[in-house]
Amino acid sequence: MRTIRILGICAFLVLFSCTTVKNLYESENYDEVINKLYPKAENNSISEEQLGFFIQAYHRANENDHERIMSLRKTGEPDIWMEIYNRFKSIENRQGKVSQLPASIKKSMNYKPLAIDEELKTSKEKAMVYFSAKAASLLKNPNTENVQQANVLIRHLQKLDSRHPSLDRLRLKAVLCSANHILFRVAIPYNLVLTDQFAGNVLDFDEDHINSIPFDVKINDTAHYDLMIRILVETAEISPDRTDAVTFEEKKDGLTATVTDKTLVKSATLKGKIEYVDYKDEKILLSTPFDVTSTFRYNYAEITGDKAACSQQTLNLIQKEPIIFPTDVALLNDAARKLNAMIEELIFL
Repeated sequence: MRTIRILGICAFLVLFSCTTVKNLYESENYDEVINKLYPKAENNSISEEQLGFFIQAYHRANENDHERIMSLRKTGEPDIWMEIYNRFKSIENRQGKVSQLPASIKKSMNYKPLAIDEELKTSKEKAMVYFSAKAASLLKNPNTENVQQANVLIRHLQKLDSRHPSLDRLRLKAVLCSANHILFRVAIPYNLVLTDQFAGNVLDFDEDHINSIPFDVKINDTAHYDLMIRILVETAEISPDRTDAVTFEEKKDGLTATVTDKTLVKSATLKGKIEYVDYKDEKILLSTPFDVTSTFRYNYAEITGDKAACSQQTLNLIQKEPIIFPTDVALLNDAARKLNAMIEELIFL
């Protein structure tokens, strides 16, 4: 009796499974049919009826995607390419699954992979061109609705290619366009000692607006800030004084001079990130790393022997007087000014 009961349960489960698959198929949920039956096809334990549903669902799903792609292309609209790309991607994913099935199953399906690599590439590229251009256009008139739509397009672009060359610029502009009043701050770790003029040099801007958005570099108690641009300096490295010297001989008309070509080198490097922070919630909306170097380089020469044996290049170098290395403070201040120039180029669009 127990054996009969177990067999009855198994028969019910098989019947229920087939009914569910049939319902999915008849409602045109073809990918769900494929996903539900795929483990059985993979293990070659699929029934003849189930295999029939599986084969028909596979071909119907591909046909539907192909018909939709053709229909979209006929419209000639510029915003069709993301859906076209997703349709081709669905075909590719189905093919990838079926390609792993036993040979007997693939033979039953008359499986032949479609050559869609070029179509995938083209539709993806066209989708990215559209997202980038449309987002940029919306941000030229940055009202609330346009900024929201631009952010949706930017997220689509990021999903397709997180390293797209226009992505960082669009994300930054969207963040800035969402602001009403901006506060700039320079943040320095407590264990990092910089010059008294450092923050002032970093924030020494000629303007007080980014496009039409006002900003302050010192807190105004009457202002209602909604965005903070925080320049976080994480490290400041100053190289030791270095003198590179090369000694060689120059000869001309039987005359000889020994030349020592000297180059003084010293640098200061600032590393950190520019953070765009929601002023109220203190949430970092965007973060951009920076790496700025101020390099002092001075080249001169000294000679012994006959000056008439020297080349014009050496004659020019020996006219230059030896000088001392700049101080650490001078280099750090210059690096701060270079950081200021980088911020202006990045933010003042």
